[in-house]
Amino acid sequence: MKIKELQNSFAKELISTSYDTSIDIMEVGLDEIFTDGILRELPVIKTINTAFKVGLSINDRYFAKKLIKFITELKNEQIDDDKLLEFRARMEEEPFKDKTTERLIIILDKLDEINMTLYISKLFKGFIGKKITWDDFCNFSKYINLMVTEDFELLEFLGTKGNSGENISDSEMKQLEGNANKLMNFNFLKVDFIVTTSVGSSPVTLIHSLTADGFKILSCII
Repeated sequence: MKIKELQNSFAKELISTSYDTSIDIMEVGLDEIFTDGILRELPVIKTINTAFKVGLSINDRYFAKKLIKFITELKNEQIDDDKLLEFRARMEEEPFKDKTTERLIIILDKLDEINMTLYISKLFKGFIGKKITWDDFCNFSKYINLMVTEDFELLEFLGTKGNSGENISDSEMKQLEGNANKLMNFNFLKVDFIVTTSVGSSPVTLIHSLTADGFKILSCII
């Protein structure tokens, strides 16, 4: 398949003002993606379908499903009208369109779990809404494939409960310790060391909190 054809079709879907967001792609089987009456009329599906002389592989069908899932999730997101219009105008510029669609295709192709397209769509919405930069989007997206639901829950937990001044119990933190270590490697969390001085001992308490990047990604996913 010519990547340029796929990029152009994908771009049309990204800026389209009409799209059936009621499509539940999770309920659609891999074999149905190219035969379903609604789905097969999407420009991006037409491009993939006509590009192959032989049957589509499972990987091709799964990739197509991720593309549709991403588009559907993005269309379901609430985006400021002015910023959305600005994004659509920029998509008319060939260099911006090529850079954006190429990166999105690479990111979605690498995703192991189709459910993670939800978070990619939220990050992309954050980029359109100027909550994060393009570099932030590219940087954060590479970690999505390595994250699980509990990681996102921990980010939200620390970003809300932590900011309210409440202490996180030892049992809560013990349960989430593995997730915290992972998020520290991604530079989403940091550790503050608090030393409590008492007679004969100086206990050290580890308090996890969000980094600047942690707050950025949280602003997109909640």
